[in-house]
Amino acid sequence: MNSSSIISIKDLKPYNKDIHVKFQVIEQISKKKIQKGPNVTHNVANFKVADDTGTIQLTVWNEEIDVLKIGQNFELTNGYVNVFQNHAQLSSGRSGEIKSSEVKFDKINQENDISEKRQKSQDRRTPTRSHGRRKDKHSDKEDDFSPKVNKKFLWAEMR
Repeated sequence: MNSSSIISIKDLKPYNKDIHVKFQVIEQISKKKIQKGPNVTHNVANFKVADDTGTIQLTVWNEEIDVLKIGQNFELTNGYVNVFQNHAQLSSGRSGEIKSSEVKFDKINQENDISEKRQKSQDRRTPTRSHGRRKDKHSDKEDDFSPKVNKKFLWAEMR
């Protein structure tokens, strides 16, 4: 997705990247502190944002929380859509930027809530360990990649 072209909220899909979207802040849904290690605390907040095509939940961290004001219009560049607990969420992430916008919406559409629709989560975790075995990519059989030991050689060494 090209971050220079503006996308409507109704067109946001899970795992879209490099999003450029304009929106109005409708309400703050939640705000909490998260402990990330013994001396590191972050603030995270969720806002309901909307345009003339629909609404979505926006997750922001730390300083961005104070930037957003209910009823004001903003634009997000280089954002992305993630899925958390089977619901789509818009986020600025580390490389995104939220700034004030002069955009005017004729009517805010709160009926089409993208975040309410259940989404299938994408497993981002690495595959589980195979304990020395992996599937041959050309067949369904497993190959044993554990170290090969020449038992006759070991027996001779032990004498």
